[in-house]
Amino acid sequence: MLLWLMPWTAFIVQALGQIPRRLKQWHSGLSQQERATLLFAVWTFVVLGFFSFSSRQEYYVLPALPGLALLLGGWLARETTSLPDSAERRSGRISSIVLMVIGAAACVACVVLAVQSTAPPANYDIGRTAEEKSAGLRSLLRTFP
Repeated sequence: MLLWLMPWTAFIVQALGQIPRRLKQWHSGLSQQERATLLFAVWTFVVLGFFSFSSRQEYYVLPALPGLALLLGGWLARETTSLPDSAERRSGRISSIVLMVIGAAACVACVVLAVQSTAPPANYDIGRTAEEKSAGLRSLLRTFP
């Protein structure tokens, strides 16, 4: 599910950190922003929790994506309006650097694989090759009990 929200998943730790966790905070009264954050978190966790245990079909958790996106968006809005030397900005910069390093590593890996690949010969039928490889894989899997 985190892949569906890329590249914003780099900020998921900070977004989850803004959820009010103490019951004492809930009873003393939450601000409108904290209530919205709590609603988005509960929305996400209820859907994920319910469908994670009830099924193996990944698209059942899609209703959790809007809640998670709103949770991430709330943190990003708070980070954007914070002071330049604040903890939110610092953690946002760290997450952005981590995301940049991962993206650069993926880019380098793709370039290396593209340079090492060879062009297929003329009149090459990729369907037949895929069929042959899948038949070989099936025969290999039959050897295991």
